[in-house]
Amino acid sequence: MATSTGGKRRLEGRVAIVTGAGRGIGRAEALLLAMEGAKVVVNDLGGGTDGSGADTSVAGHVVNEIRANGGTAVANHDSVATMNGGANIVRTAIDSFGRLDILINNAGNVRPRIIYNMSEDDFDAVIAVHLKGCFTTTRHVSPIFREQKSGVIVNTSSESGLGHLGQSNYSAAKEGIVGFTRTIAQDLGRYGIRCNRRSKRCCGFRRPTRAARLAGTASINPSSKISPSKLPPSRSGCAPTLHRTSMGARFRSVATKSACMPRLM
Repeated sequence: MATSTGGKRRLEGRVAIVTGAGRGIGRAEALLLAMEGAKVVVNDLGGGTDGSGADTSVAGHVVNEIRANGGTAVANHDSVATMNGGANIVRTAIDSFGRLDILINNAGNVRPRIIYNMSEDDFDAVIAVHLKGCFTTTRHVSPIFREQKSGVIVNTSSESGLGHLGQSNYSAAKEGIVGFTRTIAQDLGRYGIRCNRRSKRCCGFRRPTRAARLAGTASINPSSKISPSKLPPSRSGCAPTLHRTSMGARFRSVATKSACMPRLM
């Protein structure tokens, strides 16, 4: 497994959870964390982009990839959309590695429909995975982080929260994550716990045509392979990402543009 500059792996001995880590951005995050020495819980239900179905091999492939490169990882296949699922994800980290230091909430789905074609199920399904999915895991890691007086939570938001044609469910969820993150930063900052959010752009997505979105037949297919080695280098030596970053530190939130992951140590 490759190491950081000078041969030192910055996250050696740390344990991280990445939800939605079977594909795309989540996969790249899991690989990068493992490259930096963290032991990783790779969570992914293995469903389709709309959240339907399940495939345990999706998370398993990423675990095998990490192990093949000398890293340590285990798979978890629970859904973040339920409280039991969130609890089981956290329990997997504790049972497997005996501790937990980092939570990255990345699980998501998309059900694009123009508002007059959107069903209640379309709306609820996206809110449940993106927004409630941040809550279910955060709720169960927070007592652990509070007791050890340390921990990092990173939530994945999106510029779509500012408005995106045919994506009222996704936009509502992603902008909801902004407020959720700011409040968690205030709730937990006094215990030495950081809560950040990163606002991503649609990199690796083929945007549906306007006609398809209006007709309610649009689908979005994320790239299944985003390699950490292809991410742009950062100016300050931070782990590189594809995102604009907004950081909620303790009792305040500062918006910034950066090529860096929120600080994980």
